[in-house]
Amino acid sequence: MTLFIFIVFVALDKKRIISIRSQMLFQKLARYLSQKEYVKSAVEEGADLSIFRQRPGVRVYAGLVIFALNYILGWPAVAFLGFLAMYLKDERIFIIGAPAVYGFSWLLVFIGSWLAGKDYIKALTRWFGRVFVERFIK
Repeated sequence: MTLFIFIVFVALDKKRIISIRSQMLFQKLARYLSQKEYVKSAVEEGADLSIFRQRPGVRVYAGLVIFALNYILGWPAVAFLGFLAMYLKDERIFIIGAPAVYGFSWLLVFIGSWLAGKDYIKALTRWFGRVFVERFIK
């Protein structure tokens, strides 16, 4: 998905000169993507970014709060466990606790991102697909 977004940004940048070979590659990719149901429906429905103009719901705010908890729980908690292990002279606290807390903080990142960004990512990828296909299929 990141490669697709990068290709769209490069392709839509009017200041950048795209070589003929790259242009042909983008056209082939656009033809391939235009056959996919996801992009087909985005083009037919005229996918836009209007969701970004709407006020976010409770789900988005909950996701952002959970995502913010990652910063509180991630590296600071690992550092605290390191100091605690040194203070109590028991390295097992750090050896077992640090990976567990760090892994849990990543779980919070995934849950928060899913809650906060699910609808926005869908709208963004549909818009990118529509713009890319319309730009390179004439």
